[in-house]
Amino acid sequence: MSGLKSVAIIVSGVLWLGLGSWVVAQDRGTDTRRGGLAENINVAQDMQKQAANSQARVDKLSADTEKMLQEYKRLTTDASYQGQYESELISLQRQQQQEIHTLQQRLESIQYTQQRLNPLMRSMVETLEQFVVLDLPFHQQQRLDSVIGLREKVFSGGLLLADKFRLLMEAYQAELEYGNTLESYREQIQLGGQAITVQCLRIGRVALYYLTLDGAQAGTWDRQQRDWVTLPEAHIGEIKQGLKIAAGRIAPELLQLPLVQPGTGQ
Repeated sequence: MSGLKSVAIIVSGVLWLGLGSWVVAQDRGTDTRRGGLAENINVAQDMQKQAANSQARVDKLSADTEKMLQEYKRLTTDASYQGQYESELISLQRQQQQEIHTLQQRLESIQYTQQRLNPLMRSMVETLEQFVVLDLPFHQQQRLDSVIGLREKVFSGGLLLADKFRLLMEAYQAELEYGNTLESYREQIQLGGQAITVQCLRIGRVALYYLTLDGAQAGTWDRQQRDWVTLPEAHIGEIKQGLKIAAGRIAPELLQLPLVQPGTGQ
């Protein structure tokens, strides 16, 4: 009997030990599952964070790509404009080079013209001076002073060639106009070695007459003798009429005035 109790006790103990082990095992299994679930949750959260970070990087890369694309388009457009601008500059440079070449040719032509014109203008001044000296002696000192001033300007280097030529042409034009005008003026002339104030009548460059202020004597310029010669009293009336016409006091009319023929004195 005591033996059976012992066996029962042993069996009971074994059962309790087994049950305890099973309970412990169950508890350990539960803890293991709980630990695995938490780990899975953490992994899932990490994956979500990684996915969010990846999406953020994708968005940033997309924005950077768009920005780079816009910059590329801008640079491409600028490059096109730059190419057109460079092409225009090249065309403009060619035009300027052509203009420079043309101007150089003109400058060479001007320099050649200057080399030929300067001696010509000097010769023209000398010719004009000789002409005034040998011409009828009307306003002679005034005209000679003008020619001397013209010589100084033409022979100096202070004026442009065009200005020198213009002054020379104006002087020639002024002398040319004397041949087409009628003029009366008062001036001192040399008569018999004396300076006498007379009234002068100039008819173009054809003839030059004088009449004393008292109207008692008249004369004309003899080109051959280079001196004044007295005219007969019969011509005094015609000379007076000529002086009135030149002064605008009477209307023009036909005058019978004597012309001294070179070498004849008449």
